[in-house]
Amino acid sequence: MKKPVFKNHLIDIVNKNNKVIGITSYDQLNKSMGYRLSAVFVINSKGQILMHKRSKWIKNANMWDTRTGGTVDSKETHLQAALRELGEELGIKKQKNQLQLIAKTKPWNKEHKYIRRYYLCQHDGKISPDPAEVSDYRFVDLDKITSFTKDKLKPGGLRDLKLLKQWLKKQKKSKK
Repeated sequence: MKKPVFKNHLIDIVNKNNKVIGITSYDQLNKSMGYRLSAVFVINSKGQILMHKRSKWIKNANMWDTRTGGTVDSKETHLQAALRELGEELGIKKQKNQLQLIAKTKPWNKEHKYIRRYYLCQHDGKISPDPAEVSDYRFVDLDKITSFTKDKLKPGGLRDLKLLKQWLKKQKKSKK
């Protein structure tokens, strides 16, 4: 497979309050601009998380990731972006009601200016990853991720995993 060409899409520039203040292309995005991100954790009915290995053509190449996702396109909602990214990267098609919002984060400092929404979906069906973005995937027990990835976990992966585990623990307590 030759190196893929990724589309240069438009994204909204937002302020700390998530209000659109401009628009730019993805290629022109810089650290002074605020933007939106969406992320999706995929869990199977056994409670295992879908880990995927990033392809050699994208940022953090050949590293394992705990979630799928990316930037929210202009005029798109966080949920729409989450559904789109899930389909584009992993070939998983879901409806809006099949994703559950589990966290909202708002890192806004000198290095990062973004507003991210994290979603969770359960999936036991077919997975058809885009080889331009994903080179491998596996369902892994949550408590075995660090040994599975052997220092090849994408930066931010442990932070994301902690967020997911806290949410799952909170859900378990609320069911008691």
